[in-house]
Amino acid sequence: MPKRISRKESQLQTRERLLDAALEVFSRRGYSAASVDEIAAEAGYSKGAVYSNFSNKEELFLALIDRRFAKEAQGYPGIINLMKDGLKVEEGSDFKEEVIKDSTWNILMVEFFLYAIREGNHRTELASNNCVA
Repeated sequence: MPKRISRKESQLQTRERLLDAALEVFSRRGYSAASVDEIAAEAGYSKGAVYSNFSNKEELFLALIDRRFAKEAQGYPGIINLMKDGLKVEEGSDFKEEVIKDSTWNILMVEFFLYAIREGNHRTELASNNCVA
């Protein structure tokens, strides 16, 4: 008999599925055009599931960015210096290949930069990391 997962584990799984769906929807439609309804549908949940995990679309978007940075920091400790040193590609590598490797994430980062510039809430934080002028 399969082990039954706890309520906490179920909530974490729901949150992860919502974040995965948000990645797809934000990269496909852009932050502004993406809707909470579409993200919920992509994940196979109701809009209520989104709002039980995130206050609003902005919080979901920022949680997605945070999740990626946390993942990158674990897998590559040097990622912390990436923002300070700028977006440099290792010598000898092809920039186009680097971008193609993870185009969904790259689209999302462009969305994040545009969001930060337009909204202004995170402009100072990003500018201090040399990401946004």
